[in-house]
Amino acid sequence: MTPWYALTVYRQDRSVRDALQQQGLNCFIPMKFRDGVRVDPTAESISEKELTPIVHGYVFVEKTLPEEQMLAIFSALNAPHRIVKHEDGTPYEISADEMRDFRMLCDPTYSKSVFITAQQAEARIGKQVTIVRGRFRGIKGKLCQIKGKYFFIKHVAGLGVMIHITRWFCRVDE
Repeated sequence: MTPWYALTVYRQDRSVRDALQQQGLNCFIPMKFRDGVRVDPTAESISEKELTPIVHGYVFVEKTLPEEQMLAIFSALNAPHRIVKHEDGTPYEISADEMRDFRMLCDPTYSKSVFITAQQAEARIGKQVTIVRGRFRGIKGKLCQIKGKYFFIKHVAGLGVMIHITRWFCRVDE
């Protein structure tokens, strides 16, 4: 299983994703359904749901080529972008397992996800847990109590997702 890179882009996340997919790379943008209204001049306005990015500016790219080739493809993009990096300047690689879990939590059909920054996620006090029941079984993250309710938090590369969950669905990791 191959790791993933995270790119931050300025206002062109879909066009960057499309350009990378034309290069044969697997990309992911966290999306959710939003209600929209399509105006048809010959009929009444029609309510419809459309997929839109949850947080504009993030494109996750699977590392299917050697690092030098990936960086060359990124540098050839015609859009302002930045690779999320560690403090020492090396690209931040997200493991395939972490990315699978993150993608599951970003399911657009699940409406109870809340997206936060990694700083907000790290600031929350909680215990490391594994979800043992329900649709997210097997995912590891942090369980926090906020205003008397329990939330599961998972974050990768500067972006976090928080879902409301009962604490009985979680097992504390030692």
